[in-house]
Amino acid sequence: MANRRLTAKAICAALLLAAPALGQAADPNAGIEALVREAFADAPVMIAVAKCESRYRQFASEGIPLRGGSGKGYIGIFQIGERLHAAAAAKAGH
Repeated sequence: MANRRLTAKAICAALLLAAPALGQAADPNAGIEALVREAFADAPVMIAVAKCESRYRQFASEGIPLRGGSGKGYIGIFQIGERLHAAAAAKAGH
């Protein structure tokens, strides 16, 4: 489980660090699917979740983080509910 958390942190960090460069590209999501597939190669269900939730999109066409759902309260590839997971994220240092 700890290894999977590390992997999830690694992909999130990679996506955040890539944001400025990806935001400047014609397609701000170029390469995102490959990052997801690499990071979650040992957990194919997570790859399927990313595809289902966002079609492997981390960013909207303007290069800003993708938001969706009720009140646009869900963000990113996995459409994480910010309000729902705020306490756990804060506890994890995010």
